[in-house]
Amino acid sequence: MSEAQLEASQKALELEEELRASNAHEPLDTDDVMAIEQPGVLAFVNEHVDAALEPSETEAREVDVDDVHVVYRAVLVLTLALSHAVGPAAGSRPREMLA
Repeated sequence: MSEAQLEASQKALELEEELRASNAHEPLDTDDVMAIEQPGVLAFVNEHVDAALEPSETEAREVDVDDVHVVYRAVLVLTLALSHAVGPAAGSRPREMLA
């Protein structure tokens, strides 16, 4: 994955966030698009985010939701960049991620 691919993915998420903020009545959600394209990755990430946010029965801890959001967003950027960096298998139809 190149630096340019990573930057393009970052800008795509920033644009999506701006569009979502300005058009709240028409939700655009990169998470949903990525879940269609990379269901296993997003399921894994969401499972771990949920576990991080759940209170622990054995350990008292405070979780900063903003920190979790920063990590989640970084994982989305990397997943998006890697999705574009990996080419389709020989003989398969290429699909473009619409994020």
